[in-house]
Amino acid sequence: MMTSNYDELTIKEIFEKMKECSEMLRDNGEIILKPPATDKQITAYIDKVGSDIIPKDYQEWLRYCNGAILPMGITIHGICNNGIFGHIRVPSEYNSVGETSIDAYVFSFHDGAFYIYDHDGLVKSSFRDMLYFCLETCEDTVSLYTRETKHDKDGKLMRDDEAEWIIKKYGVNVYEEYCKALKQSRS
Repeated sequence: MMTSNYDELTIKEIFEKMKECSEMLRDNGEIILKPPATDKQITAYIDKVGSDIIPKDYQEWLRYCNGAILPMGITIHGICNNGIFGHIRVPSEYNSVGETSIDAYVFSFHDGAFYIYDHDGLVKSSFRDMLYFCLETCEDTVSLYTRETKHDKDGKLMRDDEAEWIIKKYGVNVYEEYCKALKQSRS
């Protein structure tokens, strides 16, 4: 199921893959994909902001999904946005289209340039790169929830090669949270 080359995917294919992940994790509630924005909502949004300002990939994404809640605290915002989501306040010259636990994904109202925004400032990016990150996180989560785990004689999860990979990629805190959630789901 893991995607090997994200660069070859269309926006629709990215959505379909996230939808597939959502269905695989339905019982865990890890992924919520909201229904698409209506043509009327998209047109009103474009009229308000400007079609040359809103990233084309984001406009296309809205035709499939008008907001999403993803694993690891990632959100993709729908059209209704007042600049404040979760714990990240975005300056008024930017429109937030998503966030992680530490970053906001924004585009500039001045020229439509897309950035990752955090306490250190702005880093040039793209909405498509954000979607790649989101899809990779969804696929990684499916992999974590659907793999067989090994336990030692005391019932603790063993740190096998995949556990080491999780720790390397996401950190020991994420691994421990995963182990805790896995243990709760099995009890």
